[in-house]
Amino acid sequence: MTQPPQPPGQPPQQPPGQPPQQPPTPPQGPPPGEPGQPGGQPGYGYPQQPGPYNQPGPYGQQPQPGPYNQPPQTGPYGQQQYGYPQQGQPPTFPGGPGPDGTKPGGGSPFKGKPAVIIGAAVAGLLVIGSGVYFLTGNDDDKKQDESKKPAVEQTDDAKPSPSPSESVDKGDGDGGAASRGDNSDLNAGSSPGDAKAWMVRNDQKIPGDGGALKNIWVEGDTVIQAGYKKVSAFGVSDGDEKWSVPLPAPVCATPNAPDADGNVVLMYENGLTSRSKCNQLMELNLKTGKAGWKKELDEGGPFDFPMGDPGITITDGTVAIARGQSHVAYAMSDGKKLFEVTRGEEKCFPKGVAGGAKLISVSSCNTSPDKNSQVQELDPKTGKVQWTYRSPKDWAVNKVYSTDPLVLSLKNDDKKTFTVATLTNSGTVRSQLQGGGKDKFQTGCGSMFSFGGNVDGCSGVVVSDDLLYLATGDQGSATSGGRYNEIVAFSLATGKEEWRAKADSKRTVVPLAMEGKSLIGYVEANYREAGQVVRFGADGGKPETVLKHPAGAASAESSMGIGGQMTYADERIYMTPSRLRAKKSGDEEAARMLAFGK
Repeated sequence: MTQPPQPPGQPPQQPPGQPPQQPPTPPQGPPPGEPGQPGGQPGYGYPQQPGPYNQPGPYGQQPQPGPYNQPPQTGPYGQQQYGYPQQGQPPTFPGGPGPDGTKPGGGSPFKGKPAVIIGAAVAGLLVIGSGVYFLTGNDDDKKQDESKKPAVEQTDDAKPSPSPSESVDKGDGDGGAASRGDNSDLNAGSSPGDAKAWMVRNDQKIPGDGGALKNIWVEGDTVIQAGYKKVSAFGVSDGDEKWSVPLPAPVCATPNAPDADGNVVLMYENGLTSRSKCNQLMELNLKTGKAGWKKELDEGGPFDFPMGDPGITITDGTVAIARGQSHVAYAMSDGKKLFEVTRGEEKCFPKGVAGGAKLISVSSCNTSPDKNSQVQELDPKTGKVQWTYRSPKDWAVNKVYSTDPLVLSLKNDDKKTFTVATLTNSGTVRSQLQGGGKDKFQTGCGSMFSFGGNVDGCSGVVVSDDLLYLATGDQGSATSGGRYNEIVAFSLATGKEEWRAKADSKRTVVPLAMEGKSLIGYVEANYREAGQVVRFGADGGKPETVLKHPAGAASAESSMGIGGQMTYADERIYMTPSRLRAKKSGDEEAARMLAFGK
């Protein structure tokens, strides 16, 4: 797609250059350099992106589709791994949590500002250093000011009028119903108690550059995903296609989760050329497969469009979309335009939206003197600002890992450092990650270099009401008996480590979802061994096996682990690659989705 001219006064839209080469041995001090971010949406439970300790990334976002099980990322920079705070306690200050989570009374020139230990990155590894930065305000200790609100416009018109629903394609169009894989081979050699596997192969004609596969949704007895030019629903127990809805052009954006009634709004392009825009909206009920209203995304100003795919999220009956320098919100019920969020007084351009329990707007203030970010909670019906958090000078909020509790990932490009903060319901800093050690952590997110985009497009971090779960980077090697890692749980109240545990001494595990007070993890597959789903207790320890995948599925499963999507629900796990690939002459159709369950 032809790149538009750069808007005046805006920072460059393209990502930085390639990260430095990794040294043979890690440096002893905080190394220079920041890992580049992957340019696309990776997968396996989480897009590959910096996160709290992986990147110090927030207290994780709600579990998201996309596999964790990722082998090294194949994107431009590879998968990132980030370091844990090194030994030594951060200083304490009045009003901020001390090392033990209490509020100390000692004096400090930075009154009321909790500290966060920051790290520097090198060659995809972010090692947390001993520098101290503060996340509760700017250097001059400006107070949060709700008067510094973005311009919010409410409107009663919704042009053009939504078009009526189209009938559902039952799978007899071009390409027919999705092709079932040879599940007998997948389940060959199964032992008693092994999970049952099924696989569906692609049934669409895919162009040479492939077709995107988006978020996985589970609704009742069906699992649904939009891929290339079709939304397909499969039976959770056998992979049989239940329904499908054709799209006139490739899908380009989907929300992480449907609303309470099983409805989503997805976006697809307005044509089939390289100049096509991602600006077509369609409501879809995931329970019935019936398409609802349709409309075109309202246009913003001359430069007000995303450089990549728009971010789209759903909160309390409202679907909000991040364009390039503004947000626009519509009613889920009929597509009526509710409000817009535009540039505010502080030279802050709305950048991304995060949804779910709360509607969170993130604005980039790179053209302001402070070169920082503004985070606001919005009323999903009116766009009214509930509170405002302004990050410190030179610190930008790049991801929202969870909206309830609210956890933010922040970066400082000048210092090549990352950090993470958890905010209260009123937008003040609650805690920050603390601790010692030399762990590297891994997580994943989508592209961070677009003004528009899902700032909540991360998974790989899992958050409960009181804990954040992260996976450490790989340890060991093939020659030493295998690569393995650990899951580490951190308190959201204090930022301190609560427990750590491994699943296997020869394989890696990633956090996938919460099940009550227990953490569900995915133990990666390799070409020799199939994967597993395991459950960690509330206090960690040795996990119990939930699903043991059949040995016959090892090859197919391991091939899904490169940048794909993954989700877990009701003791079943679903995974797909990140893109559908074009069929080469003589090849069988590529795997579309692989699932395991009892």
